[in-house]
Amino acid sequence: GSLVTPGTPLVTLDKLDVMKLDFTIPESFLAILTPGLPLIAYSAAYPDDTFSGEISSIGPRVDPVSRSISVRAEIDNPEFRLRPGMLMEVILLRSPRQAVVVPESVLIPSGDQQFVLVVDEENDNRLERRQIEIGERRTGQAEILEGLTGGELVISHGLQRAHEGDHVHILGIADDDVTIRQLLEANRGEGDL
Repeated sequence: GSLVTPGTPLVTLDKLDVMKLDFTIPESFLAILTPGLPLIAYSAAYPDDTFSGEISSIGPRVDPVSRSISVRAEIDNPEFRLRPGMLMEVILLRSPRQAVVVPESVLIPSGDQQFVLVVDEENDNRLERRQIEIGERRTGQAEILEGLTGGELVISHGLQRAHEGDHVHILGIADDDVTIRQLLEANRGEGDL
C-alpha cells in the first residue's frame, strides 16, 4: 500500500441520478428566473436526446465584469448517462404567453421611437404610420406591447418607397411558406407592392 497524508482524497463519490448543472446567464434574464423554472439541456455526447430539469438555485450576485448571474439546475439522469464535468447547452422554458410579434425589418426608427406602416383596410387600403412600443426582441423578431393588435397587416417590403396615406394593392401576404420573391414572381406585371 501507499502512505497518504491527511486531506488527500482517496475516493470521489458522485450521486448520478440527479445531476447538478451550474451555468451563467445574462442579467437581463433575471426577471424570469425563479427556482422551479423548467429547462431542457442537450449534450454533444447524446445529440439526439434532451434532458429535463429545473432551476434549483440562483446566485445572489451579478458578476460585475460579465454582467451575468450564476444559476444551478438539477437534471434528472435516471439512466446514468450524464457524467460530472460534461458540457451542456441549456434552454430555459418560460411560461407561454400570447404576444403580437413582427419581423424587425418592419420597424421604422425615428429618434427614440419606433413606427410601423399599417394597412388600414377600412380606409381603402391606405397606409397609416403608427407609433408602437416594443417589448422583448429575439433574432429577427420584436414583440409589440402597444400600437398593434393581432391580425393587422404591416408593410414589410418596400418601406423606402411607402409613405403614410399611400394606397396599396395587396398582392399577397408573405409568411413562412410564401416569400416576397414568390409573391412578386406570381404577380409580375400587376403593379407594385
